[in-house]
Amino acid sequence: MTRENCKAKLAVVRLKTGKFVITVFVEEHSHPLSTPRRVHLLRSHRSVSEAKKSLTLQFSAANVPTHQQISIIEFEARGIENIGCTKKDIYNHETKVRNELKGQDAELLKEYFLTEQEKDPCFFFKIDVDDDGKLKHCFWADLVSRRAYGCFGDVVVFDTTYNTNQYGMILASLVGVNNHGQMMLFACAFLSDEKTESFVWLFELLKDNMPTNNPKMIITDQDPAMKKAIVQSLPNTFHRYCSWYILEKFSTYLNAITYRDFYKDFQQCIWELECPEEFERKWVTTIEKANLDNNDWLKSIFELRSRWVLAYVNHIFSARMSSS
Repeated sequence: MTRENCKAKLAVVRLKTGKFVITVFVEEHSHPLSTPRRVHLLRSHRSVSEAKKSLTLQFSAANVPTHQQISIIEFEARGIENIGCTKKDIYNHETKVRNELKGQDAELLKEYFLTEQEKDPCFFFKIDVDDDGKLKHCFWADLVSRRAYGCFGDVVVFDTTYNTNQYGMILASLVGVNNHGQMMLFACAFLSDEKTESFVWLFELLKDNMPTNNPKMIITDQDPAMKKAIVQSLPNTFHRYCSWYILEKFSTYLNAITYRDFYKDFQQCIWELECPEEFERKWVTTIEKANLDNNDWLKSIFELRSRWVLAYVNHIFSARMSSS
């Protein structure tokens, strides 16, 4: 109004009797009025209502991205002009909520776990903090996961995913399969790093708080810190390297043409051959055909073949799992 020097005004006064009286009314505007479809863009007409705030909070708890939240709200209101605010207002509100929660996340996580434990006494969790009180490690498993581990925890695939969250922590999952070949989640953990000490912390909790003996086999990638932790905490467990991770690295250590022409041959070595002699013969033949005799990475992984989960390794129960 100031920029347009508009004198339009409406003043309302509340009397002692409780009635409202209009005391000033200037109708004339010095500028064209906004159309009904653009009124929602005016700052005076925009606000994120309490209902919208509550709804976005529930969406965020269900990991619905903000742009999808806006699409749902727009569909419900039958048009963006009927929401009562703009997309930017909703983004700003979500940013404000995140900033208010910053520094309290670990405490909120603990409160959530305690609530789950009240509902389910078999729910187990452990939180480890550093000297500054900052979240360092976190481990949890609910009743369903612990029961599944008790029945099907003979073979465990241990996988770590890094840098997929705003905290830069490592999500470590322990999974297996049931008697129908369906994936089962046994436990999860957040780790602040991939050091041997962190993996030992996790494996010791797994040993002491899950309803069965140590797994007979654990399948991981080739992380050396993980290998040391398994030797230390699970000395009687067969440790095997995930074949899927090995195959994934072929695209890194082979040039594009060689990868295109010979990847299926290497894949056949791992998945289809049923005895070590066949595997070694096929491997050597493929190396010669592809002129890869000087590839140091292929040499190094071939030397570790006794640790792979290969098709012909059937003297150790692996629940038919060869990768994550």
